[in-house]
Amino acid sequence: FGGNIGEEGSVKFMFLHLGKIIYESTENTKELLEYALELEIKDIEENKNVEGNIENIVIYVDIINFHKVTSDLYAKFGEPQSAEIIWIPKNKISITDEIKEKLEQITHELLDNESVEDIFYNY
Repeated sequence: FGGNIGEEGSVKFMFLHLGKIIYESTENTKELLEYALELEIKDIEENKNVEGNIENIVIYVDIINFHKVTSDLYAKFGEPQSAEIIWIPKNKISITDEIKEKLEQITHELLDNESVEDIFYNY
């Protein structure tokens, strides 16, 4: 593929390690937003559909507070759509379709390696 693979963690500095909690929009969305803002969160996003209606709420939290925030939200609003620890790029880049296709090929090959747990991108 014409490149080099770095050491484990060699690009970690380019990403934020955060918890990501997603709740689907319900009649309690406004209450969920207000409550989440009272907790120790990093950021909150409202994902809207083409009509402008909120589809889901995405809450980002430091991994140190992930369990507490997830538990507090669960106790008040039930199980989230998803809750996971992720790596988010600090800076996103633009890539061409050709490069994206090559990255998808590399990804498939890397995921065949049992020592690769997950892959995160900055595009």
